Amino acid sequence: MYVSYVLHKGGGACSRAKFKFKNDTKISMADDEYVASGYDRGHLANAEDFAYDCPKDELTFRYYNCLPQTPNMNRGAWKQWETTIRKESQTESLLVICGGIWEDGKVVKGMAIPNLCWKVVYSQNQKKVLHALLFTNLEKGSTCQEITLTDLEKRLKYKLPLTF
Repeated sequence: MYVSYVLHKGGGACSRAKFKFKNDTKISMADDEYVASGYDRGHLANAEDFAYDCPKDELTFRYYNCLPQTPNMNRGAWKQWETTIRKESQTESLLVICGGIWEDGKVVKGMAIPNLCWKVVYSQNQKKVLHALLFTNLEKGSTCQEITLTDLEKRLKYKLPLTF
């Protein structure tokens, strides 16, 4: 229930203007449900991280790489951390793992809405967790807090693989 990728020297000039989310699997996933739902298609593996290679960038536009995120969270704290992590990737090789937590059973237009999203950033150079982040997926007042990896894994009820 997460996405993981290695990021080193992320960013670039690829235009994403013509990219559209799609489902390229046989698994049924939310797609049209996002329309008029009030939720963004929130990338887990950030598109801008792969803008150095347009075909790789385009691959981030898959429904299995997004979660329903409130605009407040997706365009706020989540985006700010994406930018920070991309800057860190200029000097570090990073393993980024992110996903959602569904604790309250909220469903909109048939989509299960995570009440929390999370992101872990592991430095492959330093062999340590740089950030373990927990975001509240709220319409207003969405927050982000740094927590310990141990506390996040307790909440997830599974251990994260910190190798790739």
